[in-house]
Amino acid sequence: PNQDSSQINTNCVSQGKHCSPLVKNKRIKGKDIVLIDLFHQCVFSLYGFESFISYLKTFYFHCYWNVPKFTKECVKEVLTINQLLFNKVENCVASSFGSQVLTEQTVNNKDNSLLTTEYQIKKKYDAKSHPIVYINNQLLDKPLTINNFVDSICRKLNKRPDYCKVYYSTFKSHDTFGMGFMFLLIFVVIVINIAIYI
Repeated sequence: PNQDSSQINTNCVSQGKHCSPLVKNKRIKGKDIVLIDLFHQCVFSLYGFESFISYLKTFYFHCYWNVPKFTKECVKEVLTINQLLFNKVENCVASSFGSQVLTEQTVNNKDNSLLTTEYQIKKKYDAKSHPIVYINNQLLDKPLTINNFVDSICRKLNKRPDYCKVYYSTFKSHDTFGMGFMFLLIFVVIVINIAIYI
């Protein structure tokens, strides 16, 4: 990334390889966003779709909505509310750095396998902007609207969760969603597609 060393320490992990530099809130560091995104990815991979969505809704209201708190403590609180194991998720994040323990030194100095995979996918599709959305290894080629995003996900599923059924019966005929719902879906897109700058 084109950042000086102080920005790398603030906004990046893995010796500046993976960053989130465009933070408008002065109380949140880019590095915190990258780490929280890793926690989100591990929740999804360990607990599956339904638990992940429940976790994200709780995270959105407890750690993001009023006063953003992108901290491990807030993640731990949200995991506890959702009856998910913090230690299990933290071990997943540590493991993605090739470590058994998640420390500041590990985060700063070791490469991260999850982020490297995300970068390779972004590179494969020659993504020129962020966020990108790919579903079942195919880039979403429609304009990135809430309707297109949800519709693309639901159409790709053979066994559709209840959410898709509700979407088709309730929202599909409308052009707009409530602002809270729209922010939640946009937040999910951003979480899934981490900003990686090299």
